[in-house]
Amino acid sequence: MFERILVAIDGSDSADKAFTVAADLAKQYGAELALVYAATSDQVSEAERRLAESEHLADSEDLRTLKPLEGMATDGTYPLPNLLDHSHYVGLKVRMALGQRLLARYREQAEEKGVKVISADVEDGAPDDVIIDKAKAVGADAIAMGSRGFSDLKGLVVGSTSHKVSSRAPCSVLTMAA
Repeated sequence: MFERILVAIDGSDSADKAFTVAADLAKQYGAELALVYAATSDQVSEAERRLAESEHLADSEDLRTLKPLEGMATDGTYPLPNLLDHSHYVGLKVRMALGQRLLARYREQAEEKGVKVISADVEDGAPDDVIIDKAKAVGADAIAMGSRGFSDLKGLVVGSTSHKVSSRAPCSVLTMAA
């Protein structure tokens, strides 16, 4: 029934559940897993900044320049374009390092279960596009992913990644809630 299952990893509890289900299915059907983490270049949040500092995911000089500045806009962006560009660069750098660590952990867990992992990639881009492109590239029969659980209003206005993937996927999509 399944030959290749793509698992979208983002560090959330729901993505962890999706991985567990996908690994169990892969073991049951002898399927291969492909793991993907979409790293965006959005500005680093305070939680990501703390994680980056504690895990040494970015240079301390990069992170020091991202401390809140006077005149910061209410949406959390810096008013000066060069600082904003720098924060996006560091955001991508932090997320790529985080993605590599997460994928290494999930690869190890899959292999311990006896599941073959055919790829584990960190890709730069919008999560829905990254997931769809990777599913096509690996010839996935199914995509397993988590749902972050946007509120109904936000999900309606901007659309959730899981909804975007479900509507465009070239295969079945299994979405796990948190």
